Amino acid sequence: MSVTSTDTVIAAPNRDFIQFLGSSVESLSPPRQRNSHISNVYKEASTLFLTRRLGEAFSTLQPILIVQPRSPEDIRDDEYENEYTAPVASASQSLRVKVWSLYLTLLNAIIELGPEEGKEALGSKQWREIASKARDGTVWDEVVETGYGGIEGNVDADVVTNLATLLLSQSASQTTNQQHLETYLATSDLSIVEPPTTPTRQSRGRHKEQRPIDDTNTPRELASRLKILELYILHVLPVNDEWEYAKDLIRMSDTLDEDRKELFHQTLEQLEAEKEQGEHDQEEQALDPPAAGILYKAEPKPIEEPSNRKSNSEHDYGIEEVKQ
Repeated sequence: MSVTSTDTVIAAPNRDFIQFLGSSVESLSPPRQRNSHISNVYKEASTLFLTRRLGEAFSTLQPILIVQPRSPEDIRDDEYENEYTAPVASASQSLRVKVWSLYLTLLNAIIELGPEEGKEALGSKQWREIASKARDGTVWDEVVETGYGGIEGNVDADVVTNLATLLLSQSASQTTNQQHLETYLATSDLSIVEPPTTPTRQSRGRHKEQRPIDDTNTPRELASRLKILELYILHVLPVNDEWEYAKDLIRMSDTLDEDRKELFHQTLEQLEAEKEQGEHDQEEQALDPPAAGILYKAEPKPIEEPSNRKSNSEHDYGIEEVKQ
């Protein structure tokens, strides 16, 4: 359905209808057929996204992202052996990454519409719900629970990258982002951090043990892991004033070679110096108010973004911009 006027919105899909469509996906028992159906949904949603029909793209993806009742046969075929995962969990890894990456990029685009355009595209209530789960970080819980059986360390690296970048772009606080990244890093082969002291969520239903993640034995895997470390060490921790902890992680990392460690250290020191200079300038302005009739506006110095180079990836979408 297309928007024909500013008063017309794309109605949120009826939940019964979503369950019907989800059941149709699950009825395609052979994994190849289910994969084919999910692929078709992904392609349709991608086309809608590229043509800026964001509300329709969102509605199209929902049936494969919503948890549906599942038969014992389907649960046995699922990689996570969990009755509480969405249909996308049974897709191949490359397709699963594509779907979640498109979904997270779509959420970012919808939020960027703002309240007025968002109301026209999806309706005010649904736009607020989407914005809320990105800003409070619950979108991360949603992906882990419905897509990976509640096992944080099983989330695909490219999906982790997009989740972290979405929260950096849309969340005022990076506490939730730090907690989720630390849980992921502590339970993956990037375990350079101690597991969080707070109890982690337990997944509902039955699931297999955590999927072992291979070492960085391909350029793509290495690039994905470096990107996660870059986001965590050079973006999330500095926002939370964890400067010394970030420096310790660089020193202890087995993933970073000596050249990368030096580059990370230099970047971190530059970011810290810029932050201190900004605070110093603000203090001086407070002590030395501007002359009467003259207003000064301090322009914040831009923080250098991490490299935008993409690895050879099987997914087509990613949130590239990180707002500081």
